[in-house]
Amino acid sequence: MEGKESMPRIFFALPDLIEKIGRREVSVTYRTHRLKEGCVYEVHRGSRHRSLPTGMRIRILEAEAVDASRLTDEDARLAGIDSAEALRALFLRWYGTKSPPRLFRNRFVLENEI
Repeated sequence: MEGKESMPRIFFALPDLIEKIGRREVSVTYRTHRLKEGCVYEVHRGSRHRSLPTGMRIRILEAEAVDASRLTDEDARLAGIDSAEALRALFLRWYGTKSPPRLFRNRFVLENEI
């Protein structure tokens, strides 16, 4: 019997982002690591240690290095955040700095629901 390969998971800690992803209002996620282009991820609500599957999946279209200090309000809105300053406040909370030295803008598209 063949083993079933599991799909990689991606976690979104902010609850309202899941709904925005489902409405296709969010098209990027900023991470300190580059997500693999072309890879499909199962979307989970919460964190790595406490999460719930959402039944959605996203495909990474492109990953590019960006300078967090140069992100605009429009860049933040693409990620479902109201402003660049609010986005940098989240970076401070998650990464300990408003401008992580390595940051990637990972563009994605919502795939069909699982």
